[in-house]
Amino acid sequence: MILNSSRTYRSNNLLCNKLIGYDKMKDTFFEEKLNKLKQINGEDVELLMESAEADSDELANWQVLTNEFFNLGMLSEVLVIIDHVIGLGYDDEDIWITKGIIYDLMENHQETINCFKKVLEINPDDAELWAMIANSYLQLDDIPKALESIDEGIKINSEIPKLWATKGNILLSLDSEFDEALECYNAALKLDPNDDDIWYDLSNAYSLNNQYSNALDAIDQAISINPDCSDNWFSKGIIFHYMERFKEAIEYINMGLEMGTPDFDTWGALAYSYYNLKDYENALDAINHALELEPDNSDLLMLRGMVSIELNMSKRTSKCEDKLFESDSKNYDEQIPYKGTTLDDFK
Repeated sequence: MILNSSRTYRSNNLLCNKLIGYDKMKDTFFEEKLNKLKQINGEDVELLMESAEADSDELANWQVLTNEFFNLGMLSEVLVIIDHVIGLGYDDEDIWITKGIIYDLMENHQETINCFKKVLEINPDDAELWAMIANSYLQLDDIPKALESIDEGIKINSEIPKLWATKGNILLSLDSEFDEALECYNAALKLDPNDDDIWYDLSNAYSLNNQYSNALDAIDQAISINPDCSDNWFSKGIIFHYMERFKEAIEYINMGLEMGTPDFDTWGALAYSYYNLKDYENALDAINHALELEPDNSDLLMLRGMVSIELNMSKRTSKCEDKLFESDSKNYDEQIPYKGTTLDDFK
């Protein structure tokens, strides 16, 4: 089952193509879950039920079943299935990796770490998995353990570019380690100069350090390698936003919108860019999209209030101008001495 195609998982190639399979499992547990699915997506689940009934020993049936749960966003249901499988004795590497990914998507980073460490008990030489563990520790703000984990991976195999890029990301979280982070990104690019994810990370590092010219150069490299990735275009737009070049910010973010869905920061940058150009209607639209992702964000709520004031003032000004125009026209008409006359009146 391919679980995720976001930049997070593209940056850690290990997990993208992992499949999870269940076999010899068929009981009332699945009937209950399938009935729940049927309420959500009846037509697709009918096909699943037919497939699952066909041969309970077929690995593909359970792959399809698990994929459907996942595609419907029912992550808790996937975890229940996985635990059921593990309880039946199907305790292999792929199952624990998938469970770890699900927990990561649910932002339960400690459980993610526990699952991936279980995989390392099965396969202790899996260097790339240490990058996933390091990323989880980074999400928990445990920098020492994040660095310790990524160094374990590099110790196993120092020729994997993603490991160096991940170490760069960890060091970047330490304000005093910018130069060392750059060394890690450059080490990664030396191993693989055609990885747009690493160029993206390098661009982000420069941007966070206010080196916007270098950031643009790096993100342009990412775009040249992978022009179909919306994140690359969003990033370029955000850099222009930081540079207060708002027209270009809007241009590149909108290019990304044709390919993918922005995150909160991208919607925020688009909103502020429109606001600075006094395009309040589009600013409000971007703000509303951002607030769908973070409803309690105080900065965007304040910006929405400012935009609403501007829009209301604009409407009031427009009404006043209309009234003034009507009044002026009336006065002007009254002052025309020959208004309503024709040439015949002068004959």
